[in-house]
Amino acid sequence: MFKNPSLVIAIAQFVVFVPILCNFLLRVQEKSRLRFFILATFYFVFNLLNLFLSKFYSVEHWLTKVITHLSGFFIAISLLLYIIKEFKIFEIILNFKNVFWVGITVISVGFLTSVFLIGTSEIARFTLIVIPIISTILMSVYIHIQYKKTIVTKHLNSIFLFSGYFALILMTSLPLLFYFKIVNEFVFSVINMTFILLSVGYFFQLLMVSNNQHEALKNIDLNNRPKTKLEDFDFTPREIETAILLLKGKSFDQIADECFISAGTVYKHASNLYKKTGCKDHKEFRRKFRNTI
Repeated sequence: MFKNPSLVIAIAQFVVFVPILCNFLLRVQEKSRLRFFILATFYFVFNLLNLFLSKFYSVEHWLTKVITHLSGFFIAISLLLYIIKEFKIFEIILNFKNVFWVGITVISVGFLTSVFLIGTSEIARFTLIVIPIISTILMSVYIHIQYKKTIVTKHLNSIFLFSGYFALILMTSLPLLFYFKIVNEFVFSVINMTFILLSVGYFFQLLMVSNNQHEALKNIDLNNRPKTKLEDFDFTPREIETAILLLKGKSFDQIADECFISAGTVYKHASNLYKKTGCKDHKEFRRKFRNTI
């Protein structure tokens, strides 16, 4: 089994796929989990398909070549769309229309120039491979710089961010492997490595989201919990002193003598205490706060 890297990584992918499925089923309404589940399913089907082909057809068979190229292209597009959507790249100041037309122009000019000046399409084909790879790396660097300038990164874990970059760069290197005729197990391994790499980043992203949700729920709980301590209310120092003595069972006259104030002032402080705590009278006040001192 260890002589077949593709099979090893496929098994590892299946092991990762199970918790991804469970993660999706826990909250099927979340679009982010749905997107990653769909991408993981594409990778899983890709492996099953290619393992099936390798069992019944040779690598040089035309059916194997067609299905491998098409499925690899489909996986690459799916990964690109996932990263664009999940990383919210459209929220960054990036004119995709201009990037698209510049890319088409550069590739076309490079191809035609190579053919007419050198008289062969060999360098032209190499140009078609090198330019997308360099463009992807430059785009990743540019996007990262833009992320640092905007507030968008707050929703992304840095490991998830970089795993997406490297997965995209690895996937873009596939044409180079095909150009040098490095196909077979190695290409399948590279495709699967993009999934494993992205999965690691995705789980770190889940941990960050889970931690943020926990902190948010804790803050909500602190804000909404019933106020049962004297420190929870905006009492003056004299009101707190009066409240403590009331909870100790002191009468208004006893409090007045102890604090060197009039009984009327004590009554006024007590009224403020009842009003601020939502208590009707002294009895309810004592019942509500008797365990706080």
